[in-house]
Amino acid sequence: LAEQLRLACQQAGFAPRAVAVADDLSGLFSYVAAGLCVSLLPEDLRRLTVPGVSFVPLREPAVRLDTTVYAVHRPDADPAVLRLLDMITGPPLAAEGA
Repeated sequence: LAEQLRLACQQAGFAPRAVAVADDLSGLFSYVAAGLCVSLLPEDLRRLTVPGVSFVPLREPAVRLDTTVYAVHRPDADPAVLRLLDMITGPPLAAEGA
């Protein structure tokens, strides 16, 4: 994913500089709200209201970034793993406005 983001930035005419690394969204939003960095995020996160953070769509159509998720299913799997498997193997979610 990092390489896909780097290539998307390169195609847009700039090279990203990593000035901060966050382990989770709350940390990332804190960095952005403090003015330490900007971030590229999936469009569905625009629904979140975060003080000090503005979501601005890209001018050009966004590059599609593909990700792959792997999970191992065990009878005693963590409930979060079971939920993720349900989301992955369940029916696709309807697109907004569809």
